[in-house]
Amino acid sequence: MKYKFSDLFDIPKLQSLMVAFHNATDIPISIIEPDGHIIVAEGWRKICTKFHRIHPLTKALCHKSDDYIKGHLGKGHPYIRYECANGLIDAAAPIMIGGHLVAMVYNGQFFFETPDVQRFAAQASRHGFDVDEYLAALAEVPIISQERLDSVMTYFIELAEMLGEMGLARLRGLAQEAEKLFASDQQLFRIFNSTPNIAIQGYDLQGRFTFWNRASEELYGFSSGEALGRCVDETIMNRETAAGFLRII
Repeated sequence: MKYKFSDLFDIPKLQSLMVAFHNATDIPISIIEPDGHIIVAEGWRKICTKFHRIHPLTKALCHKSDDYIKGHLGKGHPYIRYECANGLIDAAAPIMIGGHLVAMVYNGQFFFETPDVQRFAAQASRHGFDVDEYLAALAEVPIISQERLDSVMTYFIELAEMLGEMGLARLRGLAQEAEKLFASDQQLFRIFNSTPNIAIQGYDLQGRFTFWNRASEELYGFSSGEALGRCVDETIMNRETAAGFLRII
């Protein structure tokens, strides 16, 4: 994939939609790219946002969870459920574009049964968290049933499929735009290349030749193949003389 998920969508608008979704349903939602970049995170529990995703050790365990989910998505299951090493459960569905995993839509964090408070108190002490604040954040994590999770994830799977279809349509549109731009560039270069008696060169930001028309070949004696990719200072012109010529950057 040449493009990331975040390249194909209006992220502020998507964030606004996810905020509205969470406000209406109280279901936390997040969209994360395979490299761990969090695109949307609305309704995430404080135990993650204020503790687990902050401390270096617990954050590393969060990323381990993300990697596990990423590695198992699309392997015979409509969604993946995983209990991370920090003790919380996440579930995720893949967002696929053209057969490529571009993002994951998450539901979490939650429990299936009452958590072991002593375990989490010890975890807070081990990582230097304020135990009372940590346990208060723990108490906000909901306990849900497998049936409830399946119901929520059915919606998330459909959402992921819809986003994948929208992304594919956007990707095709970008490809068409790129083809039009390429055709326009080619026509422009043909015009420049056939312009008689006017030596025209193109340069990139490092001062290397990117275009060298026929008039330049005739005037300076360098073929296009010899000039392209070389710096101005390495060839026939220094910076003072180059300033007097037409450039395409």
